[in-house]
Amino acid sequence: MAYPPSPATFRGFVSQCGSEAECIEYLARWRWPDGFVCPRCGSLRHCRRHSRPLWECLDCGRQTSVTAGTALHRTKVPLQVWAYAMWLLGRRKKSISALQLQRETGIGSYRTAWALLHKVRKVLSENDDFPLTDQVEADETMLTRGGARGRRVGSGGAVVVAAVERREVNQRGRSYLAAGAARVRAVPDAAAPTLLGFIMDNVAEGAHLITDGWYGYRMLYEHGYDHDIHQLQGIAKRVGGDRKKLAPLFLPKVHLFFSNLKTWLRGTFHGVSPRYLQAYLNEYTYRFSRRHRDDQLFGFIVRRMVNAVWTPISGLAPEPCA
Repeated sequence: MAYPPSPATFRGFVSQCGSEAECIEYLARWRWPDGFVCPRCGSLRHCRRHSRPLWECLDCGRQTSVTAGTALHRTKVPLQVWAYAMWLLGRRKKSISALQLQRETGIGSYRTAWALLHKVRKVLSENDDFPLTDQVEADETMLTRGGARGRRVGSGGAVVVAAVERREVNQRGRSYLAAGAARVRAVPDAAAPTLLGFIMDNVAEGAHLITDGWYGYRMLYEHGYDHDIHQLQGIAKRVGGDRKKLAPLFLPKVHLFFSNLKTWLRGTFHGVSPRYLQAYLNEYTYRFSRRHRDDQLFGFIVRRMVNAVWTPISGLAPEPCA
C-alpha cells in the first residue's frame, strides 16, 4: 500500500495540505492507497470529474467524493480545517482544546470546534483484536469533580480503571522496565464484575496480571490469568510506611499513567464533563500507546477518519470553554 508521508513539521503539513484541493488529494491517498475502489460495486475502473472533486465509477456510474461515507461525511467545515485539527491532535503532546482550535483556525463558533474535535476522538478507540499481553499492571483511581466551571472532572467524581503493559527493555547493557500499550475506561464503580469485565475485554487470557489487594481483582485467576497480588496495606504496616506512597513502587507504570492523565486533563482542558470523559480517555490512550511513533500519528488519525463508517453524533452539547 502506498500511503502518503505523514508530515512531522508545520512546513511539511503546509506543503501537503496547503489548499483545499491538496487536502482532497491527501485524504484520497489515505482512503484509497492502491487506487480508487468503488464503494458500491468494488470496481477499480474510474475517471475523475473536472467540474467537481468526484471519482466516477465506469461500471456502475456512481460518483463518490473523498469524504462520502466516512467520518467526514457531509461536512461543511473546510477540509483544510479538518486536516489542521488532526495534525494538531497528532503532533501536540498535550493535545488542543476547542477554544484553542477556534482561535487558531477562525472557526465561526466554539460549538463547531468542540464538535469537530469530538468527531475525531470518536474514531480513536482501540481495536479489540489486539489485547494487552505479557506482564500487565491494573489499578483504578478517582478523578475528582471541581474544575474551573461547575461540576467537572479534573482530578473523585469518576472511577477510572486502567491496564498498562510492563515490558523489560535491554539497552546499552542495562535492563529496565518500560511501559507498553495501555487501555483505560470510565466505569460506574470498582466492584468485582465491573473490573473483571474491563480486564477480560482488554487483557489477553494467560497474561501475567499485577494488581493490589483490592477484592475486585480476586477472581482473575479463575478466568485464565496469572495473577500477582501486592498486599500494600500489610507491607505498609510492617515497614511503617504510607500505602499510597508504596503503591507506585509495586505498580509503577499504571500509577505514572494515572498521574500524567490527571495532569493532561487539568492542564489542557481544565477538567472535563463526566459525560464525555471516555472520549478524552480514548484520545489519551491512543496517543500513549503510540508515543514512540508520534511522527506518524497524524497519518494514523487521517486513516482512521477516512476509513470509519459514518454515524451521526446526536445529542452532543459542548462544554463551556475554560
